[in-house]
Amino acid sequence: MKTHGTGLLVLLAAAGMVFAGGLAGCKKAAEPAAKTYEWQTELVDADAKADTGSGPVQALLDAAGVLHVVYRSPPTGGGKIKYSQRTGNGWQTELVSGPLWGGWSWPESLFLDAAGSPWLLSENSDTCRMILACRQGDRWEDMIGTRGGMNPRAVVDSLGYPHLTYWKPGREYLEIDGLWHCWKDETGWRAEAVEDVVVGAEQCLAIAADDSLHVVYSTIGSYVYRYDGPPGEDAVRYAVRRDGVWELSPIAAGRAEETEMVLDSLGRPHVAYTLDDKVYYAVLSEGAWVVEELPCPFARVGVAIALTADDQPLVAFVGFGGSSSDSLCLAARVDGQWEVQVIVERLYTFLTRITLSVGPSGAFITYYTPDGFYCAVGK
Repeated sequence: MKTHGTGLLVLLAAAGMVFAGGLAGCKKAAEPAAKTYEWQTELVDADAKADTGSGPVQALLDAAGVLHVVYRSPPTGGGKIKYSQRTGNGWQTELVSGPLWGGWSWPESLFLDAAGSPWLLSENSDTCRMILACRQGDRWEDMIGTRGGMNPRAVVDSLGYPHLTYWKPGREYLEIDGLWHCWKDETGWRAEAVEDVVVGAEQCLAIAADDSLHVVYSTIGSYVYRYDGPPGEDAVRYAVRRDGVWELSPIAAGRAEETEMVLDSLGRPHVAYTLDDKVYYAVLSEGAWVVEELPCPFARVGVAIALTADDQPLVAFVGFGGSSSDSLCLAARVDGQWEVQVIVERLYTFLTRITLSVGPSGAFITYYTPDGFYCAVGK
């Protein structure tokens, strides 16, 4: 794939950007000065080729400006999970797990502990057993043991304890018994239901500075996984846990193909999701959800969200841009309106997952193509 360079107008504060941020209350903040970014693409892994789509990819930007990424290479068939860091010497990649079959599935979460060690959450594709692995020296070791869960997500609290949300497997194949939360403290592992009478697929977990947990998730209209239930029973929902109590609220009706969320500097959730081939942005403002449709005529799977240092949202997605329906795009607010810019005209792969990370060192979007796994870097 050729290297691309294109100017992109996004909302950036003069002091730079961070991964988490948001909107200030319900009042319209003054528009920050716009900055033009020049985008270049970097090849991360030539073996990670994809032309039919992929599962989740996870990325984070640490305080030193180093980008950490976990992905599967290749994304289909008997792929392996790899961990890569973008340093001053280029991309440094290592193997985390062996082939998919009978082992690890997709990377579901990535975080760093207080010592800077990476933690990775995945699951066993055969048994639905969650795998929470920490890199110990030159090895990755599972730290959770035998605990079942589907499509899990993980964060770490201020005391260094992990928290996981997951869909609890039912007794029958492909059945789900609600969305659950488990965590570790000084007494060991504990578990509780977030909402035990729902069935879903997509979910995203975040933790605020006060250790409150935030989950956005997509429910479906049947207790049988992937059953196309009656209209009106599908929904995008949100839950927050404060002082040991979960509070639930609906965001929108309909079954979302993908949901992503970040918290702003005040701990408020900002959500991006795809539904009915459209991209939506939602923010919780003074107790009510404000939902906006982004100007994109077609998008399904492949959405990510990040916030600038002054809490302005950026949404990356794979959708219609230019002459192709699988372009890599970035949406930003300019003069109070959403503007969509095309970063890569065509990826030549549909249903690919992406990540978006933003910080003082730049903006980074990872994505798959038939030529390999790439990262678009905006400076």
